[in-house]
Amino acid sequence: MNRATHSVLQQSKYDRCFFLAILGAEQAFYRWERNCGWEKSVKLDDPFEIPREAYVNSLHRAAAAGDWEAVDRLCDEECRKVLREMRDSQAAGAM
Repeated sequence: MNRATHSVLQQSKYDRCFFLAILGAEQAFYRWERNCGWEKSVKLDDPFEIPREAYVNSLHRAAAAGDWEAVDRLCDEECRKVLREMRDSQAAGAM
């Protein structure tokens, strides 16, 4: 990702960029920071955690129906949830 995007992002007005892969084998969250590049964080599934299959199914249904407002809302909610989880895990690790 650094090779493909770093030079473009360095020229942007932003200091940070986030990328959440919503479809994939792992729950990966990517964070880019100016002068540091991309960092990948992978959340390992808790065996007792409810899978996010319902989220993915809702996303597919909304996209198939062409309901892009629902797609945006679902994506925004998922991003907020992942960011909250990552902040909580970082705060717990700092204690």
